[in-house]
Amino acid sequence: MKSIQKINGFFWFLFLNLLASPIRADSNRISLPEETLLGLGMGYNSVTGEFGERCVRGSVWPAPKDLVHEMVHKSEFELKKIEDVSALKGGLELNLGASFGLGSYLRDPKVSYFSENDPGHNNVTLMVRSRVVTQVSGITDLHLQDRFSSLVEPSVGGDLTRGKTDFLVACGNQFIQSISWGGEFLALVSFEAETEVKRRKISGVLGALIAWANGQGELSHNFSEETRGSRISTKIIQRGGIGEGPAIEVDKIVEYARNFPSKVTVGSGSVPLSAEARSYGVIYGVSKSNYINLSSQEAVLKKYEQANVKTRTLVSQWEQVQGHPDDYVAFEGSRISRILSELKAILGKVDEAVHACASDLLEGCTYEEPAWPDQAIPARKPQTGERWPVVSDPDRDPDFSAPDVVMSTENWTRGLPDSQVSPSSSQTGSTPADK
Repeated sequence: MKSIQKINGFFWFLFLNLLASPIRADSNRISLPEETLLGLGMGYNSVTGEFGERCVRGSVWPAPKDLVHEMVHKSEFELKKIEDVSALKGGLELNLGASFGLGSYLRDPKVSYFSENDPGHNNVTLMVRSRVVTQVSGITDLHLQDRFSSLVEPSVGGDLTRGKTDFLVACGNQFIQSISWGGEFLALVSFEAETEVKRRKISGVLGALIAWANGQGELSHNFSEETRGSRISTKIIQRGGIGEGPAIEVDKIVEYARNFPSKVTVGSGSVPLSAEARSYGVIYGVSKSNYINLSSQEAVLKKYEQANVKTRTLVSQWEQVQGHPDDYVAFEGSRISRILSELKAILGKVDEAVHACASDLLEGCTYEEPAWPDQAIPARKPQTGERWPVVSDPDRDPDFSAPDVVMSTENWTRGLPDSQVSPSSSQTGSTPADK
């Protein structure tokens, strides 16, 4: 009987993953903020990030009797080096609008970390992630709840315009069709160096560590030695899982991440991680034109997100010049201050435009290209000193950058030697695991 349950559970897992395929134009895979009270059929606004009422009903799969408590459907382990704002946003997997703290994402720890940290200013970050999906549940045979269908299917002479507006307020422009349950462990270990040469050295060490974990060569240097003197801060964000979190040393963090899948099962330590939100237009019987379409507002928000990343990147680059003027061709300090002031003003205007767009969806919104300063970043003077440390291959390009590591935690059994990955005692600014 147990083997039959496993087969049934795995069948429904595959079936619902097909439903959740990201290639569908009407589908939107979203990461869920912490402590979200979420249910299948609940409304979602893809612009504001708000969850609404339970507006859709249907048949739930898998049925409770088909749940497989001891089965892990998917797990992955990832090491990634982050050196700019764009890479940080991608690594945190922030939804549209989440980077501005809209709606339910206002107090999400990933959003907070993104808003408070700008990689690049003598800074390089190692991201360690372990994620486990234990179960996917969803609904089929979709129907609007009666009290909401009347808003978009008014009787003869009814006010469809007002009905569409009321429906948007209560139900958003999408609904939750499937939810993925499991756990996620995320650690961000940030190294801040005193000089650009030192930052490059640390970047090379992390690149070599990632390459080694990916089976490319052997480590030829001591991690503690290479990072000595840098300020190290650690942020740990954990959702799901049972037991105590790891110590803040890099080797302990990596080891904990490798073993994280054992701490998450369907019956214990499993929480909602992500969901598939779909357009109401897929529900049979109601014309798509009877719903308010927010695709134009979504497009505007995407452009503003790109503007935000570009501006923050420029701020980081100019602050680097300001903080280390001897490393660059001579440039007037007062002009740098003026450029930074202009860039920070742009960030404020972008944030205001996004919140204005989200607060009045019916008015629509347009994108206004920021007037970025046209002054190019000064040229860096020729650097002397240490080469980037690399994997044991003297012929390898010193600018070698290892690919990120993404692998099954079950398949990676190599341990990290303490003498090579434990950071120095200068580590500061650590943050305990968020539960």
